[in-house]
This record gives sequence, C-alpha cells and structure tokens, in this order.
Amino acid sequence: MDDLLAFGRMMLGHPTDSGERILSRPTIELMTRDHLTPEQKAASPFFERFWDTYGWGLGLGVVTARNGIAEAPGRFG
Repeated sequence: MDDLLAFGRMMLGHPTDSGERILSRPTIELMTRDHLTPEQKAASPFFERFWDTYGWGLGLGVVTARNGIAEAPGRFG
C-alpha cells in the first residue's frame, strides 16, 4: 500500500518523503498524454467508438473526453 501511495503522489507531481523528485513534470505529462494515432484507433479490436473518449499514454490508459459523470479528461490509470 505504501508503494501504491508513493506512486500516486509521484504521478501528482509530489516529491518523495526525502524531498526528491523521481519523475519530472514533462515526463509525467508525456506518460499521461494519448499517443495513439487515429489509424491505430480505427483498427482497434475494442468495441465501436471506445477510443472516442479514451487513449493510451506510456503504460497508462487516459481519458481524452468526458464520458459520463466520473470520466473526465486528464484522468489516467
């Protein structure tokens, strides 16, 4: 649980308990930005229109458009 909390804090841009930053802000932004091209999304085996509101960052799924109450752009996981 401690590691998961530390990872979440790191992704929010907070330093570690010792005050150091593991990832820079530009790295976090790169990780949480959608990197799929329209061509990749069109060829996807997922259900129709899935990629209208979702994308894929560097190891993270990202929300690219509002899709209901809980899904807001910028959300990742």
